[in-house]
Amino acid sequence: MSEEPENTEDAEIRADQWKNCVGCLVGLLVLGILVILLVTKGCSIEAPDFHDLSP
Repeated sequence: MSEEPENTEDAEIRADQWKNCVGCLVGLLVLGILVILLVTKGCSIEAPDFHDLSP
């Protein structure tokens, strides 16, 4: 009988771990997308500058 509460606690801990993993994955995906957008925007902004500087 004492094993049932432990199982429910383990299930809750596992659920929390899954939530943490999902949150980390979502955060990494968002950061990756932001970095890609910044890099692409930076390149697209720098490209015209180089063209303007070149004679």
